[in-house]
Amino acid sequence: MGNACYYSVEKLLSSSLLSKNLKVRIYKTVILPVVLYGCETWTLTLREEQRLRVFENKVLRKIFGAKRDEVTGEWRKLHNTELQALYSSPDIIRNIKSRRLRWAGHVARMSESRNAYRISPLHDGKLRVVSVKCCFTTFMPHTVAADASEHMQAEQQAQKRYAY
Repeated sequence: MGNACYYSVEKLLSSSLLSKNLKVRIYKTVILPVVLYGCETWTLTLREEQRLRVFENKVLRKIFGAKRDEVTGEWRKLHNTELQALYSSPDIIRNIKSRRLRWAGHVARMSESRNAYRISPLHDGKLRVVSVKCCFTTFMPHTVAADASEHMQAEQQAQKRYAY
């Protein structure tokens, strides 16, 4: 879906008639919401994180264009560090982690009386109904804590609504 959205606005992003600030706003308001839809519940592998970074860099290279090398005078692609300096916003992975933490905070503040449940598969192939709060306690340590001993700190961090 992200590529389809990107290619639908690709001509706008490469247009010389639009400012770079407007192109970045198009990226943030049109492309990113499509790419990040539901990212609060994703479990990302390193390969998927790399693919998301490659996608973001592809879009940013289209927005900011090429750069003329001062020494040789030839045009070249911008390096990843140059792209991040020009973009000056958190990268896509940081954005996902921030959204996860916000979602985890909502779940941590959720009362026990709420009827928020989901179907969860057991190891033996059967399905069971579990509360979102139960899923939160197993998901949260992997989101912000390095190991289970930091789980309480992670839950306290999720409770601080305006920290992220």
